[in-house]
Amino acid sequence: MRLEVPRLHALIFIGRLDAPELAGLAPLDRLVHTAAAAGCRRVHLAGARAAEAFSRLQERTRAAVAVAPVGPAEEAAGVVDDLAREPRVLVLHGDVAIDPPSLRTFLDRAAAARGVGAVVAVREGPAPRHPAAATLTMAGRPAHTVGLAVVPGEAAAVVAPAEDGATPLFAQLAREHESGAVALQAVHGALPCLVDDAGRAAVEAALVRAAGKETDGFVSRLFNRRISGAVTRLLLAGRVAPNTITFALLGLGVLTGLILLEGSHAAVVVGTLLYQINSTLDGCDGEIARVRFETSRFGAWADTLSDQVTNLAFFVALPLGLYRRTGDPVHFALAVLIVAGVVTLLGAVYVKSRRIGDEAHFSDYGRSIARAFAPGSFAARAIATVSTFLRRDSYALLFFVLALAGADAFIVYLIAAGVLVHFASIALPARGRQELDA
Repeated sequence: MRLEVPRLHALIFIGRLDAPELAGLAPLDRLVHTAAAAGCRRVHLAGARAAEAFSRLQERTRAAVAVAPVGPAEEAAGVVDDLAREPRVLVLHGDVAIDPPSLRTFLDRAAAARGVGAVVAVREGPAPRHPAAATLTMAGRPAHTVGLAVVPGEAAAVVAPAEDGATPLFAQLAREHESGAVALQAVHGALPCLVDDAGRAAVEAALVRAAGKETDGFVSRLFNRRISGAVTRLLLAGRVAPNTITFALLGLGVLTGLILLEGSHAAVVVGTLLYQINSTLDGCDGEIARVRFETSRFGAWADTLSDQVTNLAFFVALPLGLYRRTGDPVHFALAVLIVAGVVTLLGAVYVKSRRIGDEAHFSDYGRSIARAFAPGSFAARAIATVSTFLRRDSYALLFFVLALAGADAFIVYLIAAGVLVHFASIALPARGRQELDA
């Protein structure tokens, strides 16, 4: 069961308006975007400098959420009265760093907590040096609030902060917990946390890690995302646009194909290396877009176009290059087969995935087939495993290793076999997330 999102407020306590950017966004801008992405539709800024913060947000932030300033004393009275009529209110401190999925998870857990005074997020470990942090006892061990809570609407009277942005709310919740009136909900992992200057780099790294995709294969999770995450953090500092990276990778894919057409073994080694680099860095544009809340339909389709052009350039140029080197007509025939197969498959996957959901989702195609079978069944596990190995992060690395071993022709045979396996998948049933949620 979920909270009634249209009735949910997010009160963001203003921290330092001059705080350094966090992963390419001002902290307050990031928090407003996060609240909107997690389902909040009304955000009130509470604090002595709320009007100034609201003015800045109007200039910089286009989040799909209504934002209203709440000043201290008499200016806040009307909003506090309004909030008192709400069943529950989400409260975040302005210095909290959290990604939308973690916030949605917290809201789901808070919605499941019945008959409690409030639900607060806590972490164990060293106490944050922050006015929104308070120490309490959880399971006999000390824990600390991290500036995130869901409280009853009538508790909104305690949100009016002092002039320096401090608030007694979390300290009061800690005291009430010690008396048995508050239920705690711990959010595990790197997020959320209160950001200070010393821990800023670690928090940015955690935000980038949280921007990985659910459809990542095991090579991406274990290897590629570690490299792309480090590159992403450098690009965030340089304010590089996600689409710039997408089209740069598209150019790299075309260059890979041109190198492979030369046909020599050295060209195959260099081409497969560039293909592996392309696969590794392919996560950067999406990571930046998700971390900076710059995702768009155009960006998603540009990324898909870049991926498919890169794949097609590699799949076609490699056998044609070998044909130029050896003169073996089998290599030319395989090139024709692969081109015809890939083009046909793209059309078939597009049509089928459009039937599953609202739009084509090539990266989720294998999982959509696995979901059509009983959860945990042999068929579901087998398809999920095979689809993992058929992702580009897996076979790009394999191709590079084979090229180093001198097995150039074997790579072509593997590509042709992969095309045939994908043709077999078209006959299998598939289900989208919408069907499972219905």
